[in-house]
Amino acid sequence: MNNWAELRPVVAVVVVLAVLAGAYEAAVRGPFRSARPKVLPGRPINAFADSAARVAAPGPVVAALPPAPAPGPVEDEEPECQPEPLRFVEKIQPGPRRYVGTVGGEQATVEIYPSSPDSLRGRFYLWRSGLEYEFSQPRRQRPLVLVLGTARYPVSYKHGGRWLLRSRPGPALQGTWVDSAGQHPRPFLLRESYQDGVRYELRHLTLRGGPPASRNSCNVPINTYEFVHLLGPAAARPPLSRVQCPGWAGRRRQLRADYNSETSNYYLAAVKLNDFGLLSYQLDYADSPFEGTGGFGEVNVLLDLVSGQQLTITSQLRPGYALPLRRLLAKHLLATQPLHEDDYGMENPHRYGWQQLRDHGQRVLLPHLPAFGSGEDTDVGSTFVLSAQGLKIGGDRNVYLVTIPYAELRPLVRPGTPLARMLRTRGMW
Repeated sequence: MNNWAELRPVVAVVVVLAVLAGAYEAAVRGPFRSARPKVLPGRPINAFADSAARVAAPGPVVAALPPAPAPGPVEDEEPECQPEPLRFVEKIQPGPRRYVGTVGGEQATVEIYPSSPDSLRGRFYLWRSGLEYEFSQPRRQRPLVLVLGTARYPVSYKHGGRWLLRSRPGPALQGTWVDSAGQHPRPFLLRESYQDGVRYELRHLTLRGGPPASRNSCNVPINTYEFVHLLGPAAARPPLSRVQCPGWAGRRRQLRADYNSETSNYYLAAVKLNDFGLLSYQLDYADSPFEGTGGFGEVNVLLDLVSGQQLTITSQLRPGYALPLRRLLAKHLLATQPLHEDDYGMENPHRYGWQQLRDHGQRVLLPHLPAFGSGEDTDVGSTFVLSAQGLKIGGDRNVYLVTIPYAELRPLVRPGTPLARMLRTRGMW
C-alpha cells in the first residue's frame, strides 16, 4: 500500500498527459488525418501508388472549367487599319436664283440661294452706290419677312431693316424695304433674269480611299474639288464652251492627277460676281497632310461671259497702277483692319506703335505691303478677286482682307476692258 501511495502522483501525471495528447490529436491533427483516403484491403500504403490509383479510378462527373481566355491586344494598341478602295462621290449644289430690277428706285441685282422650304437667304447689291446687303429669314417669323444686314455688320434689324415680301419668290420679287423702326418704306420690284450673267451649279466631286495614314490611324486621303458648271443656253454658246468645267471623265482624271496618298486636299468654290458680262469666283484651297503642317490659299478665276476668255485682274488696270493701288490698300487697312505691330513682316515690329501707324500710316506701312505690278493675279503676299462691291485684296496668311470700292478704283481701270464695261453699265464711269 505504501508503494501505491507513492506511485499515485506519478500515475495521475501520466493520465493527465495522455488526456492532453488525445485532445491535441483530435483538435489539430484530426482534420488532416481524416482527409487522407482510406486504405482498402490489399492496397499498399504508398503515397505515390495511391495517388496514381485515384487518377486512374473513375470518379464522379464534374463540370469542366471553361478554358482560360486567350491573351487579347494591349488596350493602347489599335488594330491594324486596312486600305480603302478608291471611289468617287459627286454632289450637285444648285446655284442661286437671280433677279434684276429696282430697289428704292436704284438698279439692283438680287441672288437667292437654295435653302430649306420654309426659309430664305441671299444677298443684293445696288449698282451705282455699290452697297451690298445680306438677308435671311429669321426663325419663328412670318415667311414673308427678311432681315437685312451688311458685310460689315451681321444680319439684324438694326443695321439693315426688313424686306416685307408680297409673296414667296417666283418669277417676280416684289415688296417694301423699311428701316429698323418700320419707317421710310422703299418699294422694290425685280424679275428673274440671267441676262448679262449665267445660270450655274456647283458640282462637288470627292475622291476618297487608298492606304491609311499609319498602322494605328485609319484616316485615308480625301480629295475634294468644286467645279463651277455653267447651265442654260448661254453655256452652250461657243465662247463659253471653252471655259466650261470638264465632263465627268475629265473631272475624275483631274482628281486622280492631284491625288496624294499622304494628304487631303480641298478646293471649295465661292462665286463673287455674276453680272455685267463677268463671272468671278474664288477657289479656297486647303492642304491637310497626315504628318507635318498644312497650308491654304486661293485660286481666283475671272471669265468674260461675252468673249469666253479667261482674264487676269491686273490686265484690267492701267500701266503704273502698282503704287496708287498700294496707297489705296494702306488707306483701307488703317481705316478698317485691326493692325498689330508684328504684322506685314516688319523687321523691327516694336519700332512702330499703333499711334505711329495712325499718325504716319502710309509712310510707315507702304514699305511692308506687297509690291504690286508683276502682271499676275496673285502677287507675292496678296490675292485679287472682283466682287460686287469692288476689288478684294487678301494678304498672305489672312493677315488682312480689304475691299477697294469701284468708285475709288475707277481711275486705275484701263479703258475698253470688260471691267470698264461693267463700270459704265453701273453708272460709275
